[in-house]
Amino acid sequence: AGITNPDDVAALEKLGLTVYAVGVPADMEGVFAGITAIGQVTGKSDQAEKIVAGLRARLDALSAKVAQAQPKPKVFYEIDDTDPTKPWTSGPGSFTDALITLAGGQSIGASGTSQYFQMSLEEIVNQDPDVIIFSHGGYSGRTKEEVLALKDTDANVREILASQNPLENLHRYAKAVLEKDEEQRPLAGKIAWL
Repeated sequence: AGITNPDDVAALEKLGLTVYAVGVPADMEGVFAGITAIGQVTGKSDQAEKIVAGLRARLDALSAKVAQAQPKPKVFYEIDDTDPTKPWTSGPGSFTDALITLAGGQSIGASGTSQYFQMSLEEIVNQDPDVIIFSHGGYSGRTKEEVLALKDTDANVREILASQNPLENLHRYAKAVLEKDEEQRPLAGKIAWL
């Protein structure tokens, strides 16, 4: 299921363990379905229902706040930079795209034709993202420190990454959008690391 290696499942089953693999969700409903299924498998359906109800309430509150938020920042989410001239990103129908939209952003990867694809640096520059998120899910060829070091060696990155704590800048920007705080919107830092 999803990204679970079938060999790992077979090895666990060979040890006599019961294995239940949850697929990769495409949206929050998929997350809720996975929580519900795990609750059923483990005999904890009541707790799973409470978790899902709590998450739904938080999600509804967030959706109400970001529905009217303007501007909707354009976001580039880098998954893998093993080819630095064409990094991998998430496209339409992906969980990442759903989360960026849910948070009030516009994924520039939504212009792609598949859930995960490579986008040229020229296309990224042409799309002019307001926020760039580097994800290090074990696929990236760069460490967090290497990305942050770009601010010392690349003038363009130095302009974008004007903070020692880029994630804090993303948080401040998101909070400013949610609270409609005009003074905090034009932040210098536009890169985040997850």
